[in-house]
Amino acid sequence: MAKNENVKESNEKTMTKYDLKMQRKAEEKAKAGKQKKADTFFGVLIVIVLIALIASFPIRNYLMVNGTYIEVADESVNKVEFDYNHSVVVNNYIASYGSYLSYFGLDVNSDFSTQMYSDTLTWGDYFDQLTAQSLVSVKALEKAAAEAGFEHNTDKEWEAFKAAAESSAKENAQTVKAYVQSVFGEYATLNRLEKYVRNSSYINAYFESIQDAYEATVTDDQIESYYNENKKDYDKVDYYQAVFKAELPEEPTDLADEGAEVSEDGTYTPSEAEVAKAMEEAEAKANEFLEGLNNGAASEEFTLKEDATYTGTSSAIRDWLYDDARKEGDTTVLEDAGLNQYYVLRFEDKSLDTAPTKSARFIILPEAAEGEEPVSGDAILDEWRSGEATEESFGEIADKYNDNSLFTAEGGYVEAVTKGGTPDVVEEWLNDAARKAGDVVSFVSEDGYTYVIYFVGDNHPEYYLAIRTKLVTDHMNEYTAGIEEGIEIEDPKGNLTYLKVEAAQAALEDAQGEAESEDAAAETDATDEAVETEADTEE
Repeated sequence: MAKNENVKESNEKTMTKYDLKMQRKAEEKAKAGKQKKADTFFGVLIVIVLIALIASFPIRNYLMVNGTYIEVADESVNKVEFDYNHSVVVNNYIASYGSYLSYFGLDVNSDFSTQMYSDTLTWGDYFDQLTAQSLVSVKALEKAAAEAGFEHNTDKEWEAFKAAAESSAKENAQTVKAYVQSVFGEYATLNRLEKYVRNSSYINAYFESIQDAYEATVTDDQIESYYNENKKDYDKVDYYQAVFKAELPEEPTDLADEGAEVSEDGTYTPSEAEVAKAMEEAEAKANEFLEGLNNGAASEEFTLKEDATYTGTSSAIRDWLYDDARKEGDTTVLEDAGLNQYYVLRFEDKSLDTAPTKSARFIILPEAAEGEEPVSGDAILDEWRSGEATEESFGEIADKYNDNSLFTAEGGYVEAVTKGGTPDVVEEWLNDAARKAGDVVSFVSEDGYTYVIYFVGDNHPEYYLAIRTKLVTDHMNEYTAGIEEGIEIEDPKGNLTYLKVEAAQAALEDAQGEAESEDAAAETDATDEAVETEADTEE
């Protein structure tokens, strides 16, 4: 369980300038000597320019708020709606890949339009593409929900959105308007966003209703069948391992390529022959090591790897380890050509963790700031005990005390707490054999957080829940793909660079295809002519 689910917010702004061409023309005429006429004209012009300056911003705002930025499913999407969805897409992307963004080459604190996502697209272009695709889903779900007659009151979600905006604005010492614009774009206001926030809440509720309905139909037999067909994705193995790396030369040897030398930075790239020799020597050492083990020798280099997953294991050894024929005590030597090394392996065991996960309700409180009175977990439990003291009433108190910026689960409910997902003191309490439904406790963990917990009970094992989630996700992907089929994105004003890039790439591929076809036709003609010439000669 994450202790902090804050989502960093980022926003791009495009600033515009007003070009005073008419004023510049008036100044040129004044310099030409037509002073009196120019003075009169210039005086009128200043008035016109001032009026234009005053009017241009409201007009631009009107166009952005009401005009077409792009079209999706033959519906006009204005800049406010596009920017709102853009913000959601970017924040979700950052929340999903936060720790990997630096590897992607993305700096979330810099302008996305100045950072390259690929050879042809910037990160700004890529996020525009994701936003357009997201709007396809939005329009498809809107239509499906309406056709199904789905109803959902969005007042609660809208009020929560407003409260969060007001709270965040206060924390950042901003007006609500300034804060909203910093997150959702320069044309955003709470009033303008209301329609899109409510719509998002509506289609999310519809999506969840479809998802929940399907999830309720998933049976134990389906899950068992899926597991049997995909065991390697859920089983874990224990094995011993020793690694023997090839000792590659750091300077040319008698097997080096002609003219090979150490580079200026002191590195040397061995020849294929040098690598092959080093690998032969490493393999010999690995085989010698295995022979010693088989004769009873012990070695600290032979280390135990426990609970290894298929995807978390080197591709050079995973298939051997997960082979259904594998049995305890099997040994082998395997080559890893990519890393220029050999593995010595001994298989111990393959198993499926069937221990149940735990369901519980949580209240999580951060350490009190300096000068603030800390909230006592025991006091919260006393408040709960003074009421109905039920699971439902605990959920109500959880919503009262949980900070949504820290922990967002409704009623504090977590369906399946897995091992390693909570601090040790919490995990130990949840997995105590004596634990029973209705037990409550309050802990202060080592990191200063206060945990107030209501134990709901045991749940399915982790692998079971993972498979169920996979089946539901696959079904929902098929469902959304079906309702999105045929929906087009149109860009009449050329606002989406990625579409221009795609069009240019398609045109290039078409041209290349035509050229290849012409070459093939020419080659065929030449072959036919040669055959005819040969036939004529034979005659």
